[in-house]
Amino acid sequence: MLMAFSCITIITFGQSVITGVINNYWEVYSVDFCNNRVSLPVIATGLATGNKVLLIQMTGAAIDTSDAITYGTVTDYLKSGNYELLTVSNISNNIIT
Repeated sequence: MLMAFSCITIITFGQSVITGVINNYWEVYSVDFCNNRVSLPVIATGLATGNKVLLIQMTGAAIDTSDAITYGTVTDYLKSGNYELLTVSNISNNIIT
């Protein structure tokens, strides 16, 4: 009898229902390396001080642009794919520190 009770407890309380928006993303308009902040083209709704964020460079790779079968092949990733995990310390309109 105790075994059946344990199984019911795990099934009933083992999982949570996730609803709503889980993750957001925003394009970065410019980066101010000296002051550790970025500017966005819009105000980041849903972002708050203390949130963890992932800043990732999505563009910048060099590709083969020749008129050949290799067109579009990545020839150098350069800095694309670089990322940092950061904590938001300040939000002022569309400027995130």
